[in-house]
Amino acid sequence: MVDLLEKNGHTVEVYRCGNRIHLPYRGHRATYFIKHCIIVEWVDEQAYKVIDLGDPANTSYMFSKEFVRSPNCIQVFKAQYNNEFLKDIDKIRPFYYWPRYHHILEKHIGKLRQNKRKRRQMLFRGDFAHGRWNTVKKLYRSGALAQSPLYAKVNPKKYYYEMSSHKVVLSLPGGGQNCHREIEAFGIGTPVIMPEQRNEYATPLVPNVHYISVPNDRHRATRIMRRYYRVIDDDKFLTEVAINAMKWYDKYARLPHATRVMLQMLGFEIKNV
Repeated sequence: MVDLLEKNGHTVEVYRCGNRIHLPYRGHRATYFIKHCIIVEWVDEQAYKVIDLGDPANTSYMFSKEFVRSPNCIQVFKAQYNNEFLKDIDKIRPFYYWPRYHHILEKHIGKLRQNKRKRRQMLFRGDFAHGRWNTVKKLYRSGALAQSPLYAKVNPKKYYYEMSSHKVVLSLPGGGQNCHREIEAFGIGTPVIMPEQRNEYATPLVPNVHYISVPNDRHRATRIMRRYYRVIDDDKFLTEVAINAMKWYDKYARLPHATRVMLQMLGFEIKNV
């Protein structure tokens, strides 16, 4: 990112935050805890913009509010942007979400997209916090979900190839409304079925265009099961959804395009990539 900025004649400081960051706030330096945050600072102007990639909605939301209070903060872009809570805060804008292991996915993306999707049952891998357990358990017992709901981790490469062998991937909200899982499936070319998104991206996902949508309510297990059985043999629809999602991924979540989009959102003119 820094190299690209310098290549295009921009001189700024770029910070990638770990578990904590110090911010000037109300005349003193306060400490806040957060993960996955990028700060771009214009040193001469003592001003900065923030890309907040944090997952937990409550922690991430509070963290962004503290940024907003700082007079030196120009703007905050949030990956977990919920318009219901943030629409009245002018400094905060929606951003995008990216794959967890971008370099591994990119290395195999050609083969993953060409893989034959022969497995009819949905695939879900993830923990069972945040209300996922009951949904996953019901879907497994119905026969719609491929694996036992006993959570088992696999390495990313194996997981991506497993994802590319299924006709449909299931994604459920976790610590945040958005998950790496659906973004990775978009890139791989496997259609995603998931509850309708409550969060927003800078370029929105359209239900039943970029993903297979069900209402996001307490009946979601039943709704997912019924929707799954309605679409699983509709190869034309599944292909259309997969193609639309891949196009979205290639433009907004895949390097180097994602970097270019990010820097343009930050206000930089980028001609050379």
